[in-house]
Amino acid sequence: MQELAHANFEPERGDKSLSRIHKNIIKPRFGNTYRTFLRAMNTDTSVIERLERERDERELCKLRDKNSLTQSNK
Repeated sequence: MQELAHANFEPERGDKSLSRIHKNIIKPRFGNTYRTFLRAMNTDTSVIERLERERDERELCKLRDKNSLTQSNK
């Protein structure tokens, strides 16, 4: 939700304000109220992003290990 809002927000344009982004993009997709949207915009997602990065790094390491095993067996 934050990524969608940040990608579409332009402070100098009224049609790209947070309330319009909520009305035209966020509410149809997620169905939440404007107040919930504003609360979500202020939520710290850095912990989630860090966990996702760590998961991606673990998966990449697994792929590298798998590839190195198949190449050493040749």
